[in-house]
Amino acid sequence: MGGLLAMRLATEVPEAVESVVLVDPVYAPDGSAGHVPGAAGRFAAAAFRPLFHQVATNGPIARAMSRWVFTNSFENRERMEAAWHDQQTQVPVEYPRMLREAFTGPTGIEIRDDASAIDVPTLVLEGSSGRKAPRFPGLVRTLRERLAERFRYESIPGGHYLQLDAPETVNALLLGWRAPAA
Repeated sequence: MGGLLAMRLATEVPEAVESVVLVDPVYAPDGSAGHVPGAAGRFAAAAFRPLFHQVATNGPIARAMSRWVFTNSFENRERMEAAWHDQQTQVPVEYPRMLREAFTGPTGIEIRDDASAIDVPTLVLEGSSGRKAPRFPGLVRTLRERLAERFRYESIPGGHYLQLDAPETVNALLLGWRAPAA
């Protein structure tokens, strides 16, 4: 969600943005990232309604599932454990909607291809999680074609919570990021 908001700001209020840094962003300009489309999604959402209730009330199944998702978003177990306490306070607030939208698609924000309209230097840091290629190659390709030398992509060993999983590496790359003159 953070990457989506950063790209939206860069395209809607470009005068307020000098450069963009996206940390392990999700990119699906067609709105399809991880959701089941159409009638199948609505059926799945209805079938999983008891699970949504578990998540909404922070029940034991939801807590176990949240822990599993969070654990698998890290490579560094020690750092995951350190971050888990804070994450637990967000679970009852964020996860019911996230789970529902996994089946039905995002709500409350128009999904569009903001990457194709970004016109400021952009750095993408992506957790590799053992992958050899970008998770969202369309994002990398779009930004590279659009921005040329004003675009940089770095794949870093780590998971989705990259700034918590590999903070030294992320901080070094952020401090070293110099937006080239346009």
